[in-house]
Formats: sequence, C-alpha cells, structure tokens
Amino acid sequence: MTRCLIIEGRSTDDHQLSAMLVAHGFEVERTQLPEHALMLCRQRMPDIVLMPASMPTMSGVMFMQSLKRTRGPSPAVLVCADEASPMMISQAIWEGADECLVQPFDADILDFKLRQIGVIAGSVAA
Repeated sequence: MTRCLIIEGRSTDDHQLSAMLVAHGFEVERTQLPEHALMLCRQRMPDIVLMPASMPTMSGVMFMQSLKRTRGPSPAVLVCADEASPMMISQAIWEGADECLVQPFDADILDFKLRQIGVIAGSVAA
C-alpha cells in the first residue's frame, strides 16, 4: 500500500485531500507540525509527502533539506500552494519538490499530479 504523509496547512482542505488519497488506496497519515512529520519519516518513510508551501514553524526549504538527509529512499514531495505564482512554483521545484498542487484542485487534478510524479501508474496526457 502506498503511504502518504500530509503536513496540514491553513489553505489545504486536508479532510478532502485525505479522502481523495484513500480513494486511490493510499494509507494516509496527517500531522500539523513539520518537526513531527520529520520524526514520522525517520520512523517509517512514506512514499509521498504533501506539504503546504508555507509552514509556521519551519520553512519548506528547511523541511525538504532535513527530509533529504534522512536515511532511506526519499519520498516524492508535492507542495500545496495557495497561488499559481510561477516564482513560488519554480522555487519549490528548485528546492526539492517533485511538483506543486495549486489551490483549488479536484480529484482529477490530484490524479494527474500523482501520475506525473510517478506515485500512481498510468500515462500522463498533456
């Protein structure tokens, strides 16, 4: 089963996101603090991490750098953003995110992004 860790953010409807991921057969775990997310990753690395673009206690850059220093295979990282700012998206990708998911999104967009980063099988039609 694909394991997913969601770091809850102020802009993401985490309950809806969890339901969409469970519909894909994912095992979903949620936390509010990036520090707790890193602890969970050290205990058992998920296949994918969904994180907000901004977090109150740690920057996204610091989180991704810490995650990459954790032993074992690195998970796919999907950043959830409030805005489709090209600067924010390119910065997230440059700093280690695999892709960005811009609010608002629906199940089809989430499905597309998961296929795009290779978390679920299937071709991606552009």
